Amino acid sequence: MLSPTIVASLLTRAADPIGPTIPMRTAMNSSDWIRRFHRWTSIVFTTTVAANFVAMTKGPPPAWITYSPLLPLLLLLLSGLYLFVLPYARTWLGVRRGRQAAHAQSMAAALPE
Repeated sequence: MLSPTIVASLLTRAADPIGPTIPMRTAMNSSDWIRRFHRWTSIVFTTTVAANFVAMTKGPPPAWITYSPLLPLLLLLLSGLYLFVLPYARTWLGVRRGRQAAHAQSMAAALPE
């Protein structure tokens, strides 16, 4: 069962005309930038593919319309591969750092005081 405090908080947020407040992040790291870039590139790619199909309904499309989805597709491939490998790279680097930290602690413990 929900406590009265939680219910009051939910009702206050629901009645807020602006909506719930979302904390603003001050700085974006490279991963956030790549994710945002990947999302917007996917929108551009979808738009170019849709334009290609619309142009095909009016006869053979010009070459620039036919090949326009290729650049966003290449950018999606590169950013998608980066985003795919990122969790594995973080795990690998984290394990490696953990081993180095454990080695440093064992060496520090072995030193005479």
